[in-house]
Amino acid sequence: MSSSKDNIIDFQQYKEKRKIQRTVPSAEKTSLENDFQGKLRLTQEDAEMIIYCMRLGREYFMIEVEEIPDESGQPQKDLETVNRLLDRIQYEVLKLQTEEGYIVSLRFLELAFIVDCVEMTRSAVEKGIDVFQSEPGDKEDYRKWLDETFFYLLDVYEKWRFYQGQ
Repeated sequence: MSSSKDNIIDFQQYKEKRKIQRTVPSAEKTSLENDFQGKLRLTQEDAEMIIYCMRLGREYFMIEVEEIPDESGQPQKDLETVNRLLDRIQYEVLKLQTEEGYIVSLRFLELAFIVDCVEMTRSAVEKGIDVFQSEPGDKEDYRKWLDETFFYLLDVYEKWRFYQGQ
C-alpha cells in the first residue's frame, strides 16, 4: 500500500486481535455453537464499502502469497477466504432485488474476517494512505461512509458474540 514504514498496514494484527477475543475456552460448546451462523443485513452502501475493502484486502493477500513463503499457508487461506466471501456478497448484490438491502448468510468467523478487512482499511486511512484515490473534497465523505460501515459491522459482530455467550 505504501513504501513508508509508518504507513504499512499489517492485516495479521487485526486477525490476531480478533482471535484473542474469540479464545474463550469452553468445553461445553458444541460444534454447532462454534459454527454459529447468522444473516447479515446490508444496505447498498454497506455492501459496496465491504466489497471495496475486501478487494483491497485481496490485493494485500496476493502480495503476501507471492512475496512471503509461509509454511502454514495462512496468506493463501486468507486469499481464498476473501475471494469466497467476495463472491457471495457480490452474488447477493448482483441478484435482482425488490428491497433496498441485501441479506448474506455468514458464519461468525467470516463476519470477523470482514470486520478485519474493513478495520484494516480504516487504519490505512487514519495513517494517511489515500486508499480511495478520490478528490480532496470527497475524502471526508468516503471516510464517514467507511466509519459507518465499520461500526455497523462491529455492532453486529459484538451481538453475535453475545448470542454465542462469549
